[in-house]
Amino acid sequence: MRSTALFLVALSMSILGCSASHGRGSGGDGGPSSSGDGGALCDPGDERVAAVYYGTREPTTLPLTPGEILAIARVELGGLCSGVVIAPRWVLTAAHCLGRRGGDITVGANPDRVDRSISVVRQLAHPSLDIALLELAQDATVAVPGLVPIRIATFALGGLVGTTAEAAGYGEREDGNAGARRFTSEPIVQVRGEFTTIDGMGERGVCFGDSGGPLMVVAEDSSVRVIGALSYGDPDCVGRDNYTRVDLARAWIEENVGETPAPIDGCDGVTEAGTCRGATAVWCDDDALQTDTCSDDELCMPGADGRVTCVPRSDDPCGGIDATGRCEGAVATWCEGGRVRRADCGRCGLACTLDAARGGAVCE
Repeated sequence: MRSTALFLVALSMSILGCSASHGRGSGGDGGPSSSGDGGALCDPGDERVAAVYYGTREPTTLPLTPGEILAIARVELGGLCSGVVIAPRWVLTAAHCLGRRGGDITVGANPDRVDRSISVVRQLAHPSLDIALLELAQDATVAVPGLVPIRIATFALGGLVGTTAEAAGYGEREDGNAGARRFTSEPIVQVRGEFTTIDGMGERGVCFGDSGGPLMVVAEDSSVRVIGALSYGDPDCVGRDNYTRVDLARAWIEENVGETPAPIDGCDGVTEAGTCRGATAVWCDDDALQTDTCSDDELCMPGADGRVTCVPRSDDPCGGIDATGRCEGAVATWCEGGRVRRADCGRCGLACTLDAARGGAVCE
């Protein structure tokens, strides 16, 4: 996509070239040791509370879990496209991305270096819409531990005009590179015919290589649902983009994939005390997820009663370091329980890296 400062995510490029608008074409587009600070271990993966950093490399509005982020797939069937795992053995993408037999999808925790590939054994195109299904050779939730499929919407989309949706994909960024997972949040401006349309308003958008990537919203039950697969859009990558509506294809999708299950747990394991997902406080109330996105001058963190809330930055005991944390050379630093925690990765011959699936700054 592109923003005026950064390409965030993008649509699909044909193998032979680009059309006037991106989209629609053929073939895609040492043991642990103490750091001396609160007893944090050199390998903080088992010591920290998992959290998701919301920004250009992570969702900016939706409370996607690390497992759901893993479901955003790079699709390679002869050209670069994007998609999303909607069931253990099925990926949703655009029909114009289909190409050579075989191919694979790739996912991973590191948005810049996804590295877990699964072979595609069957490609199914919808008979009339620009939407398709890819059957995988393996159960993605087994092949990639922690991956959580993002289910399709089971509701009408007409009432979503004026709300904000999140798009994702692996397409071209403004530096000309592609293949890294990016997100962008944009308003839904139209639901008409076979498409749901979002508008980057000259500031951001999807681009070449993002075709088939998902458009997602928060449903009434507080779960994140896929409402569309990217078909085509603005050739400048900062305007209007059109997503094929999954509600129109639901019967066909479920005929192949199976019925879309209802959430097993209305809060998906989130407790009343809640958790911080980047700048969003998420907690369970009356068996339904509740969210509160903090303003720019606030931080999400546990309050005096132990429940997550938005607090003024001036009250931040960690001095601006959040639960995701950061790498300071070979030292992983993050905020947990109102205290700054550190793990000296270099002491164990490891490097510090940001790993969304494991909570943020970790040693590996």
